[in-house]
Amino acid sequence: MAVYPDYFYSEKDFDKSHMGYKPLTIPASVEAQPLAVPPLLAPDKVDGNDIYYTIEAQEGESQILPGKKTKTWGYNAPLLGQTLVVKTGQRVHVRLKNSLPVLTSFHWHGMEVP
Repeated sequence: MAVYPDYFYSEKDFDKSHMGYKPLTIPASVEAQPLAVPPLLAPDKVDGNDIYYTIEAQEGESQILPGKKTKTWGYNAPLLGQTLVVKTGQRVHVRLKNSLPVLTSFHWHGMEVP
């Protein structure tokens, strides 16, 4: 089994005096942009009351600040994830695929997962 001791730690970004990450600073010349709402993820298949999705954790690049692109991780997209919409009573089947170079976990917002 692999152990990843530095998985959530970046020494240059961590303030050891206050035991927390340093706040991000954005140059005054950068204008704030609204966060884009992720698009809907199309199902792989709908079969009667059953709906099937594949969610893939993947590497990407995104233009966050002016200049060079930032390496990012996302779900079926370079950054963030896409939105799943299902009807009450539908049986949802989700295939999870990790294409990242490290272990990861999937988490859910707004959905009760048995």
